[in-house]
Amino acid sequence: MGLENTGRIARVVIDPRDPDRVYVAALGHLYGPQPEKGVYRTSDGGKTWDKVLFVNDSTGANELVMDPTNARVLYATMWQMEIHTWGRTSGGAGSGIWKSTDGGTTWKRLTGNGLPTKRSAKINLTVSKTNPSRLYALIETGDGVPLANGAATDQGRLFRSDDGGNSWKRVSSDLEMGGSYALLQPSHCLARQRETRSIHRVGVLQDARWRRPHH
Repeated sequence: MGLENTGRIARVVIDPRDPDRVYVAALGHLYGPQPEKGVYRTSDGGKTWDKVLFVNDSTGANELVMDPTNARVLYATMWQMEIHTWGRTSGGAGSGIWKSTDGGTTWKRLTGNGLPTKRSAKINLTVSKTNPSRLYALIETGDGVPLANGAATDQGRLFRSDDGGNSWKRVSSDLEMGGSYALLQPSHCLARQRETRSIHRVGVLQDARWRRPHH
């Protein structure tokens, strides 16, 4: 199927209208610089692949999401990360959210407008199935704690956009969300077909504020 040198594959997305068109988010082996990181696309069922999004050889694709109503609209999150024997280095200028409106041929990085402006790391993202203009992004920031070199960091964990990523607002700074990124995947969102009041085990949204559910 190709892509033998990509290492870790974080996500595979198939165009529901054309099963021969497939997108792959390649995170890479993470043990050092690697040119095979990024987002790949095939239009012939995997016989050939094109790398359609590449940031740098230290940044891999961590998440890839397709608009449920428009297969030409895609969102990718990129994660700059390197694993060492003594730990890992997570975050850097390469981490961020990217959007394509032409099926992955061209991409635009989403910056500012409510998103963290300082160094960020891992980002998980999902699109509402009932309102594709609504996005949720769980962003690994520094939670306001300075880095080892003294550099300032942003605060916040969960961010929401109601206009397809043009603008964002922070809806939660709950530090416990950092270990719950998988719960923002579409299959885990309890939308109840109406975009609604909760996301499983993460919190309950009421008037744009989050509170922890009672057990």
